[in-house]
Amino acid sequence: MSDWKQVYSGILSSHAGKYKEARGNSELRNEILAEVKVKILQHELLESVDLPHNLRVAIRMEYLPQLDPQDQEEEIAVMQHILAATGKRQEILVRIFKEEVDSYDRERRDTKDQKTIGQRTRIVQQWWESLSDDRKAEAGRAAEKYRRKNLPTMARDLIQTLHRTMGAHVLMFVSHEVGEGQVKMAVPWKIEKQEVEISLDVDGNPELPARGGQKLKVQQNLARAVFQAAYAKFTKKPKAKVPWGLLIKSPTEYLDSESIPEGFTMKDPSKWTKADLGLLWDHWQSLEAEEKVIVSFTDCKKEDAPLSRQFDRKVVGSSKKRVWVTVEDDSEADFNPLVNQWHLT
Repeated sequence: MSDWKQVYSGILSSHAGKYKEARGNSELRNEILAEVKVKILQHELLESVDLPHNLRVAIRMEYLPQLDPQDQEEEIAVMQHILAATGKRQEILVRIFKEEVDSYDRERRDTKDQKTIGQRTRIVQQWWESLSDDRKAEAGRAAEKYRRKNLPTMARDLIQTLHRTMGAHVLMFVSHEVGEGQVKMAVPWKIEKQEVEISLDVDGNPELPARGGQKLKVQQNLARAVFQAAYAKFTKKPKAKVPWGLLIKSPTEYLDSESIPEGFTMKDPSKWTKADLGLLWDHWQSLEAEEKVIVSFTDCKKEDAPLSRQFDRKVVGSSKKRVWVTVEDDSEADFNPLVNQWHLT
């Protein structure tokens, strides 16, 4: 979408001088605004240009930086009055202050030079200190009302974005006061992992989940879930956790030889790169095409082994089924190998 200010910059600039000279003459300024608006609307409209809802106020805002300080305050009062009826007074104040900050910033550094971005905080502080007490009070009121109105929506948007892009569903903030009720900082503190879901076949073995279009963290969690489901199948204990330390140290001692590609380096899933996961998924796809189990364990931690149970650790042919020699069934009551979903948090 093109910026309307750039598209119609010629029309705006051709009337800027007359608008500035008409200070104190509200009737003349209204005529100038009407003329500018008509010319913009009569101009060949482009589908890629999105005009502001209140075009006259937007034009006033464009002329605002070119006015004298006292004139600017009068213009701000006029715009506040115009927008008060529509309930957008605080929004326009926020935008006005942003425009002022940006203008102040551009005058004091080369904004096109990325190396100078670190100077912006200091420049903004200088701008704030240059304001009169009345304007600081007005800014405070505008900020508070804007916060109350928009913060819940902004917070929801942020959480939804993190959930979609990073697999996060909980976001916590921490901050501390430095006196007089002022907050020194507020920083992200903790992000919990997204719950991922994989499917199991009729024998309780994990099936290959789709990873296309997923962020790296989600792919890592999917891989972790596959190993977790396979470990739970072997131990008959859904709550038993994969012993990643032992698995990394000696994968062939605990995993069926076909579970990972030849030469694949076992790591904690959080350390796997997209390249690692690509190798793993390609290998699992080939196993799935041959109707083989993609991951199966042959051993577990001593404390995870079911009591009074012996395992035949040989894989029978290429079948998905594994031979179980059961002396007596003492598996946990809440385990059901026919359940077709496995959840990992």
